[in-house]
Amino acid sequence: MSTFNPIFYYNIITAPASFKNLLIAAYKFENNGNDSHTGGYNGTVGVGTTFSTLNAVNGLAAQFTVTTTTRITIPDNDVFSFTTSTGVGNGVDKPFSIKANIRINNYATNNGIFSKYSGANDNTSEYLFYVRTNGRLALLLLNRTAGGAYLLVETIATIPTGAVQYVVVTYDGSGTAAGIKLYVNNALQSTNNVIFGTYLSMGNTAITPVIGASASGSIKFVGTIDELYIFNAALTATQVATLQTNYYPNF
Repeated sequence: MSTFNPIFYYNIITAPASFKNLLIAAYKFENNGNDSHTGGYNGTVGVGTTFSTLNAVNGLAAQFTVTTTTRITIPDNDVFSFTTSTGVGNGVDKPFSIKANIRINNYATNNGIFSKYSGANDNTSEYLFYVRTNGRLALLLLNRTAGGAYLLVETIATIPTGAVQYVVVTYDGSGTAAGIKLYVNNALQSTNNVIFGTYLSMGNTAITPVIGASASGSIKFVGTIDELYIFNAALTATQVATLQTNYYPNF
């Protein structure tokens, strides 16, 4: 007669499935801007950017100041453009998610977490994940054609300063505000939508992805960013919950 094996039951029946296959890049900021995942999308660390245990959730974290050079710049690659467009031509958006642990010092400027953003709300930009000067976590998507159309979704609640916050945005690629979800400390947030013009989809530009700022050096994050991951899918609520306490590669 067989006997019940609780370890086998846990491993086969209840252990959560890994979703590292959805990961594009993982930035852990262990004294560098390197991608710890298999893609090798390593970033160049700007002058003044430092790494320390200050406000870190796992190991070291990146420390950014208001100086425009304190950022991490990643070479442009199509994996960071979430659209089927080539250039600014026809196309549709593709799903993605961005996760980070952040501590903001103040709202004096827009605090850019991760972006492909030129500094202008036009088709030279693609997207911006940031905390606005009103203190709200937001995702801004820029339309592929000229005219400045965009889609912005922001939380109604503000992000507290002076404490580490776990933040996630997921987007299903639908081209609608309903397709964007924002989480703070694993709680799905109520949101406001701001739509200007007719948003179709993002374009695929040559703008470089940047951590802690925009490509022009504006939208400066002031504070700490740790454990920043980019995914090529809209994460589920279960996956978002997993990432709150499990850091790469342990999920």
